[in-house]
Parts: sequence; structure tokens; C-alpha cells
Amino acid sequence: MKEETWQYTLIGAVSVLTAVFLGNLFFRKPKEPPKLNHQELQNQYSELNKLISEDSEEGWVTVKNTPNLKVMRKETGSSPVAIIKAQMTIENTTPEKVHFCIWDGNYRRQWDTVIKDFKVLETFSENSDLIYFYAQSPVPRIVANREFVQRRGFRKQGNCIDIVYYSANRPDIPTQEGWVRAQTIISGYTIQPVAGTNNVCVNFISQNDVKGLIPPKLINAFAPKKATEWIKKLAQACSNLNSSKVTFYYEDLEFFVFERSQTVFAYYT
Repeated sequence: MKEETWQYTLIGAVSVLTAVFLGNLFFRKPKEPPKLNHQELQNQYSELNKLISEDSEEGWVTVKNTPNLKVMRKETGSSPVAIIKAQMTIENTTPEKVHFCIWDGNYRRQWDTVIKDFKVLETFSENSDLIYFYAQSPVPRIVANREFVQRRGFRKQGNCIDIVYYSANRPDIPTQEGWVRAQTIISGYTIQPVAGTNNVCVNFISQNDVKGLIPPKLINAFAPKKATEWIKKLAQACSNLNSSKVTFYYEDLEFFVFERSQTVFAYYT
């Protein structure tokens, strides 16, 4: 009798353990992805404004200087990739229109030829989300495409709009086979009107490590030129908003500039 009791007890224990295992296997809740770290976002805003406020005595080397565009480069010990800083005046526009050109995915796809397959993966709030895009290699058989998974956010302080981007550590979003996941250490903009004019001053910071086998010195050499080309495209995109070339987007622009400026900007100031 005792032996039979022991056998029944063992069978019952095995059955319970099996049920628990199968329940965890088939009915467990999926692991939730990381949420936005608001302090991390605030730190990025602070770092953006700190870098923009630094002058040439703090390690910045000027690589281009014209009346409407200044581009600088700074190398630091924390990364082999240099930080690029640019300041540009865009004429006959508003901070809200510049913001729209940078932030709105539909319009960004039209003028920014660097970004491919841009999409929002997660939305954390009205002014912060997680995005994905890739930069297509001109010689994919030699140099792999670079893909980016970034957290981004914007805020308005007074008459200035800040936008920041930085890489998100998301192992749950696998890198496409044969591609390289690049790292955005910091990237962002401050956008503000130029007093007494219809112009806008845009400050731009970029520090991207494209990883892989591309030497950092080569990246540092080409980065200022690429930044200059991109900023000129941004200026043209802003100009196009004043013409019939993008009539299709005026409805989106009206919502973004007027409705969002009264609700989102007011809330997150």
C-alpha cells in the first residue's frame, strides 16, 4: 500500500510540474519591450544644448564657414567618431515648418534621400517614439547597408524647438541579415526664429558610429561634407513648403503647425 501511495504521489507531482511548464510555455505573457526612459531623454536634451553652446576654444575645428552656414568638428576621447556641429540660417520659414520637415515621416521620405524604409515602431507619447530606417550602401556587395533603431523626442522651450535622436538598445528587434546596426550616440537640432526677420536659425549636432569595418578616420573625414549636403536639402524642403510643389502636404502641415503647436507644445513646454 505504501509503495502504491508513493507512486501515486510521484505521478501527481509530475503531472503538476508538467501542467505548470506547459502553462508557462503556451500562456505566459510576452516580454514587454523597454519603455521610454524620461530621464535619459532629458539628459539628451541637456547634452544637445551643451554641445551647441560650446565655442571653438572647447575643441571645435571649423571646416566650413559661409554667411548662412557654419560647420565644425570635434573629436573626443569617449568615441573614435567625431561630433559634427552645424549652424544654418533658413530664409522665409518658421520653426514649426522646419520641425515638420524633420519630424513628419511622410514628408521626410520625399526629400531625405538618405533615409530608406522610415517607420515608427512604437509611440511613447505625443512627442516621443521609436523609429527605424536604414541607409542604403552605394556598393552593397562591399559595404553593408546600415540600419538605425532610434528613440527620438521633441520639446518646445519659449520660441525654441529641440529635437533629439539616440540609439535604442533593442535586441528584440533583430538586425537584418548581412546588415550592420549603426549607433547614434547623439543627434539633434535646436530651431528658433531670427529676431526681426522671417528666417530661422537651425543648430545641428550629429555623432553616428556606423560600426562595421569602415575606419573612423574615414567617417570623420566625410561626415562634415555629408552634413552640409543634408542641411542644404533641409533648407530646400522648407522652401518647397511655400510653393505648389508640396500642395498634397498642406493639410498635414496645417494640423502639425497649428493644432499641435497649441496642444502638444503647450503641454510639453
